[in-house]
Formats: sequence, structure tokens, C-alpha cells
Amino acid sequence: MCLLMLGVAYVGGVRLEFGVAAVYASIILYYAWAMAYITVGFYRGRWSNRRMR
Repeated sequence: MCLLMLGVAYVGGVRLEFGVAAVYASIILYYAWAMAYITVGFYRGRWSNRRMR
């Protein structure tokens, strides 16, 4: 995931000349991806059927 953040920051910041805004966008994309990943794991997982001992 780190490579995706760096890739978006580099392409957007250097190649497309958006600068720091591309770095902020890559951080937002990372958080959106992480939230989606955890949400899918939450709904697919069977963790709620487990009891703590």
C-alpha cells in the first residue's frame, strides 16, 4: 500500500505538477482504501460469533 501512496504522490505531484495537493490526495486515498479493506473484513468475518473466555 505504501507503494500506491508513493506512486500517486509522485505521479500527481511531479508529473502532473499538482505538488503538495497530490500528497494530500494520496493520504486520503490510503485512508479510503484501508477503511474499505477493514469494512469488507468486518462483514465477511465470523469474528462476531466468537466468545471471549
